Amino acid sequence: MKKGKKKEELAATKPTTANVVSGTNANSQQKYLPYLLIFLFTCLVYGNTLWNKYASDDAIVLTENIYVKEGFSGIKDIFTHDVFEGFFKEKKSLVAGGRYRPLSVATFAVEYGLFGLDPMLSHAINVLLFGATCLLIYFLLLQLFPDKKDIPFYLSIPFLATLFYAAHPIHTEAVANIKGRDEIMSMLFAIASLIGTVLYISKGSKWLVFAGVSMFLSLLAKENSVTFLAVVPLTFYFFTKANAKQYLIAVAAILLPTVLYLILRSQYAASGLAEESSEILNNPFVHATFAERYATPVYSFLLYYYKLVFPHPLSHDYYFNQIPLIGFGDVKFITSAVVTIALLGISLNQLKRKTVVSYSILYYFITFSVVSNILFSVGIIMNERFLFMPSLGFCLLLAAGFQYFLQTKKIPVVATQILMVAVIGLYSFKTYSRNMVWKDNLTLFITDAKNSPNSAKVNTSAGGDLLAASDTETDSLKRKQMIEEAMGYLTQALKIYPENFNTLLLMGNAQFKYYKSAEAATPFYDKIIAMNKGGEFLANQNAGNLLFGEQKYALAIPYLKRAVNMQPDNIDMLLRLSDSYAYNNQADTALMYAEVAYKNQPDNAATVHQLGRIYGKSFNRLDDAIPYLLKATQLNPNESAYLEDLGVAYGLKGDFDAVIETMNKLLQIRPNYKPAYMNLSISYRNKGDNANADLYMQKANE
Repeated sequence: MKKGKKKEELAATKPTTANVVSGTNANSQQKYLPYLLIFLFTCLVYGNTLWNKYASDDAIVLTENIYVKEGFSGIKDIFTHDVFEGFFKEKKSLVAGGRYRPLSVATFAVEYGLFGLDPMLSHAINVLLFGATCLLIYFLLLQLFPDKKDIPFYLSIPFLATLFYAAHPIHTEAVANIKGRDEIMSMLFAIASLIGTVLYISKGSKWLVFAGVSMFLSLLAKENSVTFLAVVPLTFYFFTKANAKQYLIAVAAILLPTVLYLILRSQYAASGLAEESSEILNNPFVHATFAERYATPVYSFLLYYYKLVFPHPLSHDYYFNQIPLIGFGDVKFITSAVVTIALLGISLNQLKRKTVVSYSILYYFITFSVVSNILFSVGIIMNERFLFMPSLGFCLLLAAGFQYFLQTKKIPVVATQILMVAVIGLYSFKTYSRNMVWKDNLTLFITDAKNSPNSAKVNTSAGGDLLAASDTETDSLKRKQMIEEAMGYLTQALKIYPENFNTLLLMGNAQFKYYKSAEAATPFYDKIIAMNKGGEFLANQNAGNLLFGEQKYALAIPYLKRAVNMQPDNIDMLLRLSDSYAYNNQADTALMYAEVAYKNQPDNAATVHQLGRIYGKSFNRLDDAIPYLLKATQLNPNESAYLEDLGVAYGLKGDFDAVIETMNKLLQIRPNYKPAYMNLSISYRNKGDNANADLYMQKANE
């Protein structure tokens, strides 16, 4: 009895080792029903994402990507540049690793070319692609686990595993975030490639082309699918009786497109291994010891296991210092290492028996390897979207476990079925509710600042977005509350990472908005300048502008001068510095910077006007001033300030006819502008036309 029972248990968890067969034993009416149910279920679970807006990294790959916004004409650049170049341009090296992932970005360019920016459409496409991925997963699993007559399709391993995969909340970051399309398309085509190699065994070599093309498309979406070079032979070993020649041919069919992809990647994207970022937000191991460098990623394995089993709370952000560095002696590392070794031990122990347990575990670790931070740093200790591909192993294991208990009846069948439905239901509910968090940046950042309270990045993002939102709030009390809340997040971020110049910059801005005082803001800008680790130009620019606005010109000058030294061609800074010197009674220096600005852009109305204004107001050189002031009005005839200054210069020179002509032009732009009426009255008075002088004086006093 015991021996028979043991065989029964193994049979319940062991995949078919016969040559792969296609099709099912279900009747014709049920053949397509599982596919329909899976697709409808996927659309139901993720349907509420259609009303979401853009969020998180959507700006990088879509809304602010210069190549995408060229539409169809930008596709060539997308396929010949690093994916980040369209956003970061020359600063793409700030983010660790080369990224040659043009496929999903090209789809965004097509969308933009046809429909412009349409988040609902983009979300709908993501849902459809994820639905297609789930359908392919089901089809693949049917090849590996052919339906049995005594098991209804809805209790089969293929159907259950696919439902678990479709419902699992860990996938929300990939599906609910438009940018996550690279993950979806990579998985979609990786599964298609695996299907092609599996069908090659049963249906012939014609499927190898399909496998190779699918592999190439998968890699163009995201390079993680390179792990399928190992998944294919693993699947052959567990589920087929392929001979050595078939192994080699199948692997070669997907190896060739992989080599082609790597050639393209080396040509168009910087190597991810060439150099690592020195910024801790992009490289969490920059200050790590050897022990911390490897113990911490191993600890993250345990967190991933937990998120797979109990996906709550979820967060899109695990940046510094949400997961602190630990060493080999830490109990968290030891626990994770023991669990990981145990899982690998179980899989290797059952390797010869070719069990589902063994396959699922090995599939998980193979596909997880490239994002594990063990082989190389991926720029963040942990990220939920990294499980989009590996999680299929967990879902397959979960489905096999439920089927095992249904078959062996070690637990009452009804209880097993209730538990199974409960898991799918709870996963679906969590996914549906998590989708709403991805509504927009503000919702996402505020929610995840609570879920990842020790992340400097998400607290900074929450504070920054709240601050930006306060600018459009018309209720003064609510606006003040929003700024207070923003400062709370920024304070938390600075506790975690005091030297984050972006946080300091935002805090300086928040202080000014709240207290209406440059004095409250400048200490934060001063710290950025003193650190000299980035953001110095913005710090000097902001401090200089705020002090200038408070008419503290002597204090503004050092900041503005440093900003000009950093960006000598920045016209706005040159003009602001020139103004500061002028108002500070340093006319010669004011003229010097005005001349520099004019030399850089002689046809810019602002630089021309500035030079004329300095000649006129600071030096009273009206003959020099008027030609520049006149040219400024010609370059920009709709700028009232230029016309007003020109009119004043004419008045000081005594050319009252020119004043009258200029003021009438000004009134066409600014009707009922009282200073213009006053200047007209004075000019007519000087010309002896008292009637018009009185008329315009009356209008000036109305």
